[in-house]
Amino acid sequence: MSCFHFDETKYLLEENSAETILEMSEEDILQKIAEKVSGIDINDLETDLMSNNSAKIIAKTDSEKYKNTVNVIFTIKAELNSIISNEDRYLGIYDQNPTEEDIKKYLINNGYDFIWNDVEITFNSDSQTATVKAKDKSILYYGSVDFSYFVRKDLQEVITSTNLEISGPLTINSYLEVLKEQNPELDINSMTIIDITRDYSQKESPYRYSATVVPTNNNVYYGAKK
Repeated sequence: MSCFHFDETKYLLEENSAETILEMSEEDILQKIAEKVSGIDINDLETDLMSNNSAKIIAKTDSEKYKNTVNVIFTIKAELNSIISNEDRYLGIYDQNPTEEDIKKYLINNGYDFIWNDVEITFNSDSQTATVKAKDKSILYYGSVDFSYFVRKDLQEVITSTNLEISGPLTINSYLEVLKEQNPELDINSMTIIDITRDYSQKESPYRYSATVVPTNNNVYYGAKK
């Protein structure tokens, strides 16, 4: 029986040698060899890992099919979800929906400088989340990781109804309660009223007042509304 010399088939393994595996194990490497070289019997082979991205494929000493050795190289994919620490998955507060460049800048500033052509970034503005996902053809990454962020709101835009009718004593709380009735989406616990001023040109009640709404929680709102 003639033996197959590995050094004679080396070009077959290195023709597209940047193979991708998920873990650095003998089983993974031999499986890749089986996929690449049709008909090869990996039961007659063993491996010797030489580095994080190369290995030596060796014919077993008792093999009647193969002789010699061949070096192969590969890339171990990184799982995106395991790269990003949990404390780095909150992007922070924005005045408007973040962009891809915002996400990239945040990640780079926190020490995560990906090969950006191998990932894609998508957004869900309803849930205020961004997802970094490995592209299907990536040889470097697999999986995805989600990030959360918060977009604070401009009081000028969220308060749309400003003509209020207040019965009883005019207080900050009564003003805010009526404001909430006419602008249901407001979080009145994150704002207050300042500069309440009466219009003295009116001689009879009901008197007209003006006031300014300002945020008490700058993480939720910004700006002011008169």
